[in-house]
Amino acid sequence: EQGNGNLLIGGQFTSFSNSQASNVVSLMPDGTVDAGFNPQCATACGFNDGVVRSIAVLGSGQMVVGGNFGSYNGQNGMGLVRLNADGSLDTTFNSACTASCGFSNIGRAFAIASNGKITVGGDFASYNRSAAGRYALLNADGSLGARNPVSVVGLEHKLGIHASPTCVMQFDDAEGYLIGRAGKGL
Repeated sequence: EQGNGNLLIGGQFTSFSNSQASNVVSLMPDGTVDAGFNPQCATACGFNDGVVRSIAVLGSGQMVVGGNFGSYNGQNGMGLVRLNADGSLDTTFNSACTASCGFSNIGRAFAIASNGKITVGGDFASYNRSAAGRYALLNADGSLGARNPVSVVGLEHKLGIHASPTCVMQFDDAEGYLIGRAGKGL
């Protein structure tokens, strides 16, 4: 849910309630499509080339969107982008990368820590052309963070309990971050 009470829905669809909505839509509290979401886009809007798998709304109102896609509004995104509260692309996210940016394959799940760092697990081998091996810790600005000695040794390709992807991870002197409220999540 966005700070304005709107509900964000992601998935694999090209329209919602007779409105164009390439894999992501913002619904107002009364259930109607928010026509002001993603206002700067006239053509090739949204995630035209894939599927949105997860959305996390940040305290700033921005949202991090992950999935199996290559672009948003025609701009390179390769599996993970940050959008402004109005749905426009935040071009400061991962801005240091200028070519072949993002994940080499699908980022299946991510979580955002209270310090803004983003933990991502999936079927990728690299992020921004740097080895990542199915797990990446990203800095809040979208750049690749320091390698944490954590590895994903198995990934379930169907949804687990409460429609959440599950995996087996190996921790070797890893640094952990609290994701969500204590006792209520990861």
